[in-house]
Amino acid sequence: LDNINPATPMNAVVKNLNGGAIITYDIPESDDLLYVKATYKVNDKTRESKSSYYNNTIEVSGFGDTKEYQVELRSVDRSRNESNPLVVTINPLTSPVDLIHESFKIQTSFGGVQLTWDNKSRSDIIISFLASDSTGVLVDTEDVYTSVPEGKFTLRGFDTTEREFAVYARDRWDNYSDTTHFVTSPFFEEEIKKSTFKGVFLPGDAKPTGFRVEHIWDGIIDVGSGFWHTSAEDDLPIICTFDMGVTAKLSRYKLWQRPGFFYTHNNPKKWELWGSNNPNLNGEFDESWILLDSFESFKPSGDGPVTNEDKEFAEKGEEFETPIDAPEVRYIRFVMYENWSGGNIAQISEMTFWGDSGK
Repeated sequence: LDNINPATPMNAVVKNLNGGAIITYDIPESDDLLYVKATYKVNDKTRESKSSYYNNTIEVSGFGDTKEYQVELRSVDRSRNESNPLVVTINPLTSPVDLIHESFKIQTSFGGVQLTWDNKSRSDIIISFLASDSTGVLVDTEDVYTSVPEGKFTLRGFDTTEREFAVYARDRWDNYSDTTHFVTSPFFEEEIKKSTFKGVFLPGDAKPTGFRVEHIWDGIIDVGSGFWHTSAEDDLPIICTFDMGVTAKLSRYKLWQRPGFFYTHNNPKKWELWGSNNPNLNGEFDESWILLDSFESFKPSGDGPVTNEDKEFAEKGEEFETPIDAPEVRYIRFVMYENWSGGNIAQISEMTFWGDSGK
């Protein structure tokens, strides 16, 4: 231990970033240098960043605007002595919350509004939704936490009454974007009744087994026999077709994997949904069918063993949205290209659809 202050970092070079900066400097010569720290203020709060003596760069972040900011660099040794500061001026680029806000695209959706955004920096952002109540006052409705480069979220639960919606972005440093306001009447949405569903077998569809396609809409989600299961004799892609009994503009659907085999075995991983109102009986994917969209099962924990988080997520059913501009359809064709085991068998415990059937 000593009371000797270390030398000050020198020759700082600044690379400004969105909401922050990276500062490169010359590491001072010292036998007992521990780290270099940066001290700065964000929203009237003093914050610190540290970088070990192995590195000659330090990053500062959390700035909500593009003004000039002063950052003080100090060397700290193993006796916790600090050097005199080197004052560095930075000019952060547009903050991530403002960039995300600039990318907001909001549109009317089923039961509410749908928002899409870009977050190329993968910053940790909170997107807050508000909706007007019966008196017209905007109230907090839902927060969405995101760090994905491209995001989409649909706020639901509203009737078709015209109301105001609002949305803004914020980060963990209490930087807030402007607020986007949107007045609209949400589209009507209801669960499509399964009582009118029935299976349709077309050429090219998976061969029927004892685990019939009707199990997809029987309302049974358990480890028993209430699931659709195909034969090993079929080749990929695995296809099944059914008639909803009503023509509907679909908004979304949920798919439940076979319990006990979440993210393994024959549960679908990648598939397509096709729709038709008057399908050709030869089974060809001709002009009588339209691709609604392609989908992929989401495993929260990513690659690796199935976790409790994965199981809890799958138990609730995976929800998928269909494009808002997709046409009304009556017949559905499920086309699986890959399951979680890499095999050629498909299984589904249950599917539930929502939309507007006009009934």
